[in-house]
Amino acid sequence: MCPFCGLLCDDIDIVSADGKLNAVSVNCPIAKALYHESLNLPEKPAEIRGRRVTHTDAIREAAQLIRKSKSPIVAGLQTDVAGARSALALADRIGAVIADEHSRSHHLVSGRLQTYGGFLTTLTEVKNRADLIIFLGDKLLSQFPRLLEWIELGTNSEFGFISDRNFAWIGKCSSNDSARFEEPPLLLQCELDQVGQITSILRASFEPRRNVVPSPELFPRKSMNRLVNLIRDAQYSVLLWSTEDFNFSLGDLAVDAIFRLIDSINRERRCAGMPLSNSCATTTVNQVATWQCGKPLPLNFRSGSPEFHPTQYAYDSILERNDADLVIWVGGLERTVPAFDTSAELIRISTKNPGHSDVFIPVGVPGIHHSTHLFRTDSVVSLYQKALTQKKCASSAEIINAILSELDNWSHVNSNFWWNSIRPD
Repeated sequence: MCPFCGLLCDDIDIVSADGKLNAVSVNCPIAKALYHESLNLPEKPAEIRGRRVTHTDAIREAAQLIRKSKSPIVAGLQTDVAGARSALALADRIGAVIADEHSRSHHLVSGRLQTYGGFLTTLTEVKNRADLIIFLGDKLLSQFPRLLEWIELGTNSEFGFISDRNFAWIGKCSSNDSARFEEPPLLLQCELDQVGQITSILRASFEPRRNVVPSPELFPRKSMNRLVNLIRDAQYSVLLWSTEDFNFSLGDLAVDAIFRLIDSINRERRCAGMPLSNSCATTTVNQVATWQCGKPLPLNFRSGSPEFHPTQYAYDSILERNDADLVIWVGGLERTVPAFDTSAELIRISTKNPGHSDVFIPVGVPGIHHSTHLFRTDSVVSLYQKALTQKKCASSAEIINAILSELDNWSHVNSNFWWNSIRPD
């Protein structure tokens, strides 16, 4: 299982050559690059303000920083099921805000579903049932290089559900992306922030009153009419988009327009949405938060019970307001690690350390250096992957649990620990 995007492809071959492990037989530049980097990850020491220390000393220093903190935030959360469970336990124990790196993007879909509901599907059903697939956005095939393999370009004869399959693209489809289709998809060229406008215009064709909505000159009427006819002729159409792409001003209105188009098509036909997340960690940590707390991230445990707010508790909002005096970054699966421009102290539990960390504790990559469970982007499948290497690298869950043990040992000695009066055990 490849843990480096939301698709969780499970057909990767790992080979050893010249003493190094590498991924082969996979047509995915993301997997090739990140497998090479992760499988050959150099050993890194723990650090306290740039000074090399033992893991034990780093864990003690991290616990000391947490003891002094009055408004901590557990952020990043590019981790697996075990790491998410431990991170939630830590946030609950110390009364912290906990927010994953892409919580704003995730809420574009989850917030809409909570308020109005919606029709969603799975990758397997897209592959086996959809005879019209509409891509929305700019970068789908670069973010998910094997997406077309997943849904299979041609017809799927395994179950005989599909006799023909058509593709359309609303947004910007590069010439390289278009060349990957057997036949170029029907293209409605537009800017990303115009996708919502186009879907709203298309929706008018499927409403009971059939209002004629004039389209601006920059949207070709012939192409829009062709797409309307394709949707009407399809037995099962699916709209795919990347949730991270729509994290812009008024992006929530664009996502709402997509869901409203799906609702309108379902009056006469069958249609569903398929939002994709770049990182399987985003889906995983929100699944864990939902089953343990009944709410997705971000959450605030300061009052003693989890409080949800999609923007107030988003980690970038908190850092912009300087509302945190300690950032606990939990990683392992992140492709890049941000260098925080904040006065808050920083505990970094990650594979990477770009510097300026008060405490850095290295961990391994889930599914590479330790066994893991991760949720696929459609949230219906949790996959298990054994460790691929013999290299000993701690997991995020093990480091967080060690910090929790250190906090518990200290609180048993000092009964005046500040959160004891707030969070009785």
